[in-house]
Amino acid sequence: MVLNYNCGSINCSNSFILVGSIYVMINSRKSTRQALLYMLMSCSVSLHAQDKPASGFIISGNISGTKDGSQVRLVDIEQQKIIDSTITQNGSFILKGHVDEPTTCWIECNNEYATIQVENTVMTFSSPLKDMKLHSTTQGGREQSLQNELNNLQRGYESIYTYAYDSLKNKLYSSAKQKERLIKIFNEAQDTYMNIYVAFGLKHIDSYLGLDII
Repeated sequence: MVLNYNCGSINCSNSFILVGSIYVMINSRKSTRQALLYMLMSCSVSLHAQDKPASGFIISGNISGTKDGSQVRLVDIEQQKIIDSTITQNGSFILKGHVDEPTTCWIECNNEYATIQVENTVMTFSSPLKDMKLHSTTQGGREQSLQNELNNLQRGYESIYTYAYDSLKNKLYSSAKQKERLIKIFNEAQDTYMNIYVAFGLKHIDSYLGLDII
């Protein structure tokens, strides 16, 4: 089902489609940015050329509210491929692997997800299962620190437009006026969310996350 609003349309099949559509829209030019990214990063690489390279990443995580044996997947968003997967035991899990460069990924579990920046380092992840994207906490490398900073700026607005979206999707309104108000709330919160996103990318253009944004 598609909700047709004055500003456009929203696909209501699930929240993955909503967020995925936003991500594709803002990353459509990424292939043309790769050369710039590598040139900007080359100075940083040369400064650390004598350091021992990390062999890979290890993510130690916990998702409260999961049943034992729940599948957890680490998905490269842009490539749409699973980097690693495992199952939970008492909510805990371990994901391992290697990335060629800092990579924006989803941690997925039971139709919930959270965005993280995977680097070849030791990382931690914790979240309740419900609304992982709004409540997860992740520690890792420099790119994840930037992601955390961005999350702090965006999550309030993300929570607002998610509430409005779910209310519209599930028709949790009693009148046309209330529906119109929800549409306005959704549009304004999402616009602010996206403006913060772009401004953050411009401010941190010397990072993988910043270049991924712009």
